[in-house]
Amino acid sequence: MVEGKAVVSGCGVFAILLAASNTPGATPPLTCGPKTTVVKDLLDRGIDHAKNGRFAQAEPCFLLAREQNAGFQQWINLGSLYWDWAKERHVAGKEDESKRRLAQSAAAFEGAFKAKDGPPPALAHHLLAGDYFNLDQVDKAIAELEKLLLRSDAQPEDRKRAHEMLDRFVREPVAPSSEKATAEHNALVQEGIGLISPHLVVAGRVRKPLSAADKADLKKGIDRYRRVVALDPRNWSGYWMMGKAQEALGDERTAYESFKRAAAIHPYHPDVAREESLALLHLGRASEGVVVAQRSVKYNPEDPGLLANLALAQLLNGELATAEANAAKAQAAAPDDKVTQKLVQVIADVKAGNRPRPKKLPSPDLD
Repeated sequence: MVEGKAVVSGCGVFAILLAASNTPGATPPLTCGPKTTVVKDLLDRGIDHAKNGRFAQAEPCFLLAREQNAGFQQWINLGSLYWDWAKERHVAGKEDESKRRLAQSAAAFEGAFKAKDGPPPALAHHLLAGDYFNLDQVDKAIAELEKLLLRSDAQPEDRKRAHEMLDRFVREPVAPSSEKATAEHNALVQEGIGLISPHLVVAGRVRKPLSAADKADLKKGIDRYRRVVALDPRNWSGYWMMGKAQEALGDERTAYESFKRAAAIHPYHPDVAREESLALLHLGRASEGVVVAQRSVKYNPEDPGLLANLALAQLLNGELATAEANAAKAQAAAPDDKVTQKLVQVIADVKAGNRPRPKKLPSPDLD
């Protein structure tokens, strides 16, 4: 288990549904005290062993329980046992064995998704993604969390946890850095925030007039963040901040390129998708804006602001019926939001023929 990655788990063997299973390559002697075929008895014995750090004795208990009942719960429980075992081996400095137990944990969680009584709960995605990450299989970890985000039965808390994990995973691999480079990076970030934040354009609303000094600050801030991403190429927030500064300066084309770079690293983050979509709408590329906005809603279905963004893109693209439906849903979810209220009214007026349909941003009807 790689140092610094052991925090990614989700829960241990006792915090989830009871289960057990076997896993490829596992050949322990299947003995677990007095012979029994009662699953609960086998699990109780296995849990007692695991609680007391006797993982080798716990393993055959869970494997025998799995022979009696091969449902997804048993796979999850065995995967958690192996994860706890890997953690114990890591603490003991036995890295090769820790990695082997992590691989067994991942295989068990994968088995949960193949069980006939599946699919397992969303928690299993968190657990499997954590194993992949600790095994340095970052792409597989991200793909597993994406599957969770797309599950229709995922709860808001499930998605929130997935987004927290993704915020970390997408930054991997972090560029090798000395203490000096890290200090320089962090200082540049703080300088950049101080220079850009006072002039941010919020959610595409009207820009305030910029003085020469304001413009100079924004350009300095962009320079700071260019140096940040040179030091840390996967720092998506660095590209996002550059995009916001370029947007404030009225350089929509360059802003879009910065937001696009951020989205290439972290397409799941709501603020990244929001700004990429709005930048396309400012460029008059409404059909592309719809595609980006649809992606953002897919990954963040509980965010009414993103749904309103999708409705806006659909309005500009001439998709009045879907724009009207999505704007109504966004307003129902956030009835006090002034921007959504205005959007609903504009769509109604366009549909009634009382005003022409806007085709790009900025638009006097929508600003």
